[in-house]
Amino acid sequence: MRQTGKGLLKITLVLMALYPPAWIAASAGVFRDVEFGYYGEFNVALHAIQRSGCAEIIEYSGVNKDVWLEEFHFKVTTKSGRVVRLWFDASNMDVRQLCYYPVAFSVRHPAYEGDRRYSPEMLSELLKEKGIKVRELKDILCNIDELEQIIRTTQGDAGVLREFDRYVWDYLRVEFMDESESDGWTYTDIREMDVVDWPGE
Repeated sequence: MRQTGKGLLKITLVLMALYPPAWIAASAGVFRDVEFGYYGEFNVALHAIQRSGCAEIIEYSGVNKDVWLEEFHFKVTTKSGRVVRLWFDASNMDVRQLCYYPVAFSVRHPAYEGDRRYSPEMLSELLKEKGIKVRELKDILCNIDELEQIIRTTQGDAGVLREFDRYVWDYLRVEFMDESESDGWTYTDIREMDVVDWPGE
């Protein structure tokens, strides 16, 4: 037992010594696509979109770089041809939780002003007859056309609102885009970019 304890201590000390330089190297773009370092949260969101299997084109824009990475968003064209934007703030949000276990969805649509908020339970109930459950980002992208019909015509779930979370940091933010209008952002196709050439570099 004593030897095992010493071995674990050595491993822990080695990992503690290696983590800072690894974090710096990841931030400088030495490692591609890692989910830690300066661009870690960006990669978490990117990988969730890629792993959904329902994104035809993935672009990014609007990256706010500070001491820590702050706001960024993706423009995603789904395989059905619909275009949405996904908004994140790495300085205030748990991006992994938003992608895989969102508390709710904050949705914008050209058909109305402001946002509507929906719980996963409400959306799943409305799509139950089609056998669709909405629990994470993948479910949004893979069922985007069915969801658009609901979001365009159905008020949000008032039960989603939480007084202590006025900025809805726990809500996955989805925006349906009006493809007939320019939104003013300049987008770059991330598939053509190397990590070292990310926003502002």
